[in-house]
Amino acid sequence: MAFTVELAEGERVEQNIHFLIKKELFFQMVLTNKGAYWPGRKKFAVSDPIYTEFAPLSKIVDVVVQPKSLRFGLMAGLLMFIIGMAWGAAGLFLIYDARNIVYPLILILSGIVYPLLVGRKRVIRIVGVDKKFSWTSPVMFGKSKKDMIEASENIKAWALEHRLIRPKFE
Repeated sequence: MAFTVELAEGERVEQNIHFLIKKELFFQMVLTNKGAYWPGRKKFAVSDPIYTEFAPLSKIVDVVVQPKSLRFGLMAGLLMFIIGMAWGAAGLFLIYDARNIVYPLILILSGIVYPLLVGRKRVIRIVGVDKKFSWTSPVMFGKSKKDMIEASENIKAWALEHRLIRPKFE
């Protein structure tokens, strides 16, 4: 049973969101005036593991559409950088052995590059009373990145229209 949306009486499609990565369908969601549909996956052995999940508007508690936390990326990158520096210093000054300096250097470079890549990811989360959809985008560049940003903005507009996004008080 593949992902198929069967609309109820009086239900209409407001957003049909999908985008491709390397000419392959990567993300798909249908937003209607009565709820959200997305492909789900069954965890047990079946011939076709993909089915359709539905969350009605009345049971959706929160919708989150935002970039991945840059603070987490910076903290993880800083931690990798510090561990790489400590490992390299221990290898050079305490053990007097420079043969294994490659791994600390890789860790140091990863600590610099990781925050740059994390900032390119986006999180889409629809939380319902009994169902939850959560998706984190991979690191993308070019047209697929623009399509993903457009799709996430369409989801955000749909959620704002139906008052599903809570205002954040600072």
